[in-house]
Amino acid sequence: MKIWILFKKNIIEQFRDFLPLLITLIASPFFVFLYWMMFSGGLNSVNIGILNSDKGYGDKSYGKEWILNLKSLKKNDFLVFHITDISDRDEMEGLLREKKIHAGFVLPKDFSEILVKSKNGKNEKTIQAEMTGDMTNPLYLVGVTLVILELESYAYKITNVRKFIQYNETFSGSSGTKNDFEMSVPGLIVFSIIMLLFTATIAFIREIEDRTILRIQLSSISVIEYFIGIGLAQFLFGTLSVSLALGTAYLFGFKMQIANLAIFVPIILCILSILGTSLIVASFCRTGKDVLTIGNIPLFILMWFSGSMYPFPRNELFRLGSFPIAWNDFLPPTHAVNAMNKVFNFGADLNGIRFEIFALILLSIIYSSIGILLFKNRQMK
Repeated sequence: MKIWILFKKNIIEQFRDFLPLLITLIASPFFVFLYWMMFSGGLNSVNIGILNSDKGYGDKSYGKEWILNLKSLKKNDFLVFHITDISDRDEMEGLLREKKIHAGFVLPKDFSEILVKSKNGKNEKTIQAEMTGDMTNPLYLVGVTLVILELESYAYKITNVRKFIQYNETFSGSSGTKNDFEMSVPGLIVFSIIMLLFTATIAFIREIEDRTILRIQLSSISVIEYFIGIGLAQFLFGTLSVSLALGTAYLFGFKMQIANLAIFVPIILCILSILGTSLIVASFCRTGKDVLTIGNIPLFILMWFSGSMYPFPRNELFRLGSFPIAWNDFLPPTHAVNAMNKVFNFGADLNGIRFEIFALILLSIIYSSIGILLFKNRQMK
């Protein structure tokens, strides 16, 4: 009987405080929906850039033939590769830096010659193929593995000889010289900014929770002024959080060039975008308890789907000029992570991260504008 009374009491109290229960019940279906959105459209082709240096041999041009085979290769009516023909190494490095290709592959100039001689049993050399890419890109290993399998299968089909291909691996930027910790630091710096979501949201609703918002309204302060006033204070806290993250990383061996201004621009813009996001969350909260409940959903979305904690796959929706746009790109921290990786791993300057800067500015304006309108209509009426 006592157990039944406690059971019934807990059920009643849970329905009285329905918001945490609702979020618990809808969280998993909501994230299932998000994953479906991110991966919708089925599998994506692996983007491979190929620099074909093969000069051919006699009437044979096996390099061109192999590339044509890759371009038409399908699994279950699905193109496995999206091949980009590369003219030189500088172009390949640029495409890798912009993440327009997942991996680069270089065929040697004597590719056809070695295959012809191997077929006739007269070869004494190995094929020196080269693969290159960014170690921070999770699809790099997938791309090179699939290309290697196809290359060895093609060579064996022609020559009936195995294991005469040698692969030389180079990494774009400094990604090949960094350990796992160093490659994780840019995302962790952005994560330190994302965590500002809680303190900023609580700051925005503190006057509402203390029921002193009426005094602010009577002083004729606008929502924009309210946002800027509190936002400036939270901006300082965000800067402090980033400084602590960078300082801790530095103590544990992370190397960085503080003189590079490109480091700070995406940090500043990401903080501004998180302040706008915080105002949106604050529009649906009344107490600090609401912030800790409701705020967890945007926190997990920004943390995981932006790639700050782990590189997340991109499912291309459309292209903006030459830049592929995915669902992830609607999250400001995504561009901050990309920009920080370019700065730390490729030594990019402001011109090298201009797309990310433009995206962060645009998204900061959009998120802040939505937050101001929502907060005005829901909290300051």
